[in-house]
This record gives sequence, C-alpha cells and structure tokens, in this order.
Amino acid sequence: MTSGTDAAARKVILFSDRAGYTSSAPQTGGGFNDEAAKHVGETATITDRVDGVHQSGKGNIFLNMEGKYPNQAFTAFIPSSSAGQFSQPQQYEGRTVSVSGKITLYHGKPEIIVNSPSQISAK
Repeated sequence: MTSGTDAAARKVILFSDRAGYTSSAPQTGGGFNDEAAKHVGETATITDRVDGVHQSGKGNIFLNMEGKYPNQAFTAFIPSSSAGQFSQPQQYEGRTVSVSGKITLYHGKPEIIVNSPSQISAK
C-alpha cells in the first residue's frame, strides 16, 4: 500500500446503541441502517445487540440487529456452507456482538457475510 487514503485499506468501525448511533464517520442523520448503508463495499466492524437468531430450512443463519426480522436494521448472514462452524448460533441472541467483514446490501438492508467464527466476537 502506498497511500493511507487507499479505500481498500480503510477500515470503518461502526457502533450502534439503543440511545442512538455513533460512528467513526460523520453522522448526517438517518440512523444505523442508513449510516451502515453508506459504507457498502468497505470492511467494517458492527457492534450491537443481536435481537433475533434464525436458521432457515436451507441452513443459512441470520443474526438480526436493531430489531427482529423483518424489521432489523442490520444482519450478520452466515451461509449454510459456513454454518457448521457455528454449533450454537442461539448463544448470540440477546448478547452484544462485534461482527467484522465487508458491508453489502441485501434487499436494501446492510449485512456482513460471515464465513468464519473469527469474524464474530461476543461481549
């Protein structure tokens, strides 16, 4: 890397709490969902309480934050191909977790795809 401003090297850390939203980036309003969506394509760490955990019939695991499905503001998505590495995903429900990875959008909502337990740390 030759530049400290290289977008690929930039790591954004986003935090959400029930009293409001704080971020390392300037806040312009709109809440957690809108702010995280501004960082699509960037590597980030999202820290929040998991309000709901769901494992689909296909084996995908969803850790929903800032609300339960379908009203969640953010999802940590664990694809079925990685789900075997998470023997007890229900352990995250109600706990504050930090999820690291690239922010993407799925149906207009931000998410991080989690392929390894090392991407999640529970508080």
